[in-house]
Amino acid sequence: MKKLFGLFVLMLTFAVAYPQTVGYQVTDSIAITDITGTDTTLFIPFRSEFGSSITFDFTNFDAWDAILSFGYSTDKVGITTIDDNRNPFTLDSAVYAQAINGTTKCRIAFESDKWGFKYIAFKLTKTTVSTGTLIWTWNR
Repeated sequence: MKKLFGLFVLMLTFAVAYPQTVGYQVTDSIAITDITGTDTTLFIPFRSEFGSSITFDFTNFDAWDAILSFGYSTDKVGITTIDDNRNPFTLDSAVYAQAINGTTKCRIAFESDKWGFKYIAFKLTKTTVSTGTLIWTWNR
């Protein structure tokens, strides 16, 4: 009986601890040269998660006037923008560049305790940017 009780406690421990494990990181990107026309909108399937964030890295852009509009979507037809009066964001190195140990990166990030839509959506307008890659990293 003690062994059965011990096994039960062990299983209960794993059941409680499993949902609290640290998530994972996913990185993806789009090259400016792969965008036809002046802009592109991407929809990324995303179920509600706790403690999620996304970081956009535009360090290697050749100009600093691309525009990023960030929001959500339920249908992949339109974007419901986030509640931030700065949105859409001009990806300007003077605003977002941070130097750490001699390395400068230009990044902007968004986080939420719980994403409430089926898709995370963002629209990138190139303006005068002609080369570079927008890299995004999910932390779930």
